Amino acid sequence: MASRDHDNKNRGLARLSADTVNNITQTVALIMAGAWGVYTFVYQEQIAPALAPPTLLVSSSLEKVGRHDDQTAIRCAVTRTNVGKSSVRILGLTYNLTGIREHFLKGAAANPGFSLPSGNASKVMRTRYQLEPANEEIILQNGILFAGAHIDGSPSDLNPEEAVTRDMILYADRSRFDRVRLQVSLVYKRLDDLPTPLRLEINNEGLLKATIAPECHNRKPACAEVYTTDFATELSLWD
Repeated sequence: MASRDHDNKNRGLARLSADTVNNITQTVALIMAGAWGVYTFVYQEQIAPALAPPTLLVSSSLEKVGRHDDQTAIRCAVTRTNVGKSSVRILGLTYNLTGIREHFLKGAAANPGFSLPSGNASKVMRTRYQLEPANEEIILQNGILFAGAHIDGSPSDLNPEEAVTRDMILYADRSRFDRVRLQVSLVYKRLDDLPTPLRLEINNEGLLKATIAPECHNRKPACAEVYTTDFATELSLWD
């Protein structure tokens, strides 16, 4: 009788142990699932955006809005949009407007290079009655350094999905040029990064650019990494 009671007791303890282990396992699984959910939420909402590189979309439009003698007034609208997940600080913005004079062949003359074989070129662009432009001349340059790049700069920040448009009126002499090309360049970084001093200078192509200041190369701690986005738009001056 005592032996039977002992066996029943052992079976009861075994069932109790199995139930306890099962409950503990389920509890641990629920805790881990909850912790993973919290981590995933925090990572997606806070950690990932903080680590993501800034992403800026730039678009520009040119439109003729008037004419006085040979001067054509051009409305320029440049829109910068933060399409990333982190806030962006604009450091520098430059405009370069180039006037272009086309070179057309007279009469029935044809470009002698038009019929030459293309060889192994990956891209071909050629015209029969037109050569390379006769003249390209930079006729306007405009540059701005903002806070974080220059001590006197005003702040220019963009939150995710935020957009800012800047309008300007430019002028070009239609008696000298057939079309204009506007080149826009933006330098920016994450909003939380340390300042990165820039300066405005002319590069080898004669374009005004915002570049990292010389003192930044020897600074400790090192200056924060910057990003650039370039965009170009062209407009014909013909009626």
